[in-house]
Amino acid sequence: MKTAIIFILPFIFVSPCLAALTENDIRRIRRVMREELEPIKIEMAELKVKVSEMDKRINEKFKLSSSGS
Repeated sequence: MKTAIIFILPFIFVSPCLAALTENDIRRIRRVMREELEPIKIEMAELKVKVSEMDKRINEKFKLSSSGS
């Protein structure tokens, strides 16, 4: 849901007044985008770590079960 908002957000700001945007407006939009993306990046990194840990546990379990056969 957050990613949808992030991709829609620029169009909401840019579409109605594209010709009237100043450099300062564009900077503000970029700052808001970065602020919105940061928590998502952190969450993705945490998920990658969790998936990696789960993958290691699964691999260890299969190695133990195959060596016991």
